[in-house]
Amino acid sequence: MKCNKKRTVFDLFNVYTCDDCPRRREDELIVIGRQAIAVYYLGDDCPHLDKDDYALSASAKLRLLLKDAVAYDDQIMLFVFDRLEMRAYYDLFESILDDGLSVQVILLD
Repeated sequence: MKCNKKRTVFDLFNVYTCDDCPRRREDELIVIGRQAIAVYYLGDDCPHLDKDDYALSASAKLRLLLKDAVAYDDQIMLFVFDRLEMRAYYDLFESILDDGLSVQVILLD
């Protein structure tokens, strides 16, 4: 997104997206055997957007992830974090994967 560029009459009909932004984070899927650790990012790390502008209640992605967690509650262990440091939760995730469950992590940041 050309966040720092002022819009003028000449680029009034141009549509800018965050697809090519280096700060945009893609969702991650770590497959270990038959289980997986899925990390989903709800917010982008954009310095030009206020955190208050991001409304969680209107997030279609969050709704879909929560429906998925409820539908497969016997197969998925859901975690919601502001920030994730995998090393801090390594032992917990390892024990969950050993029990035959997959881990779904939703990051709000």
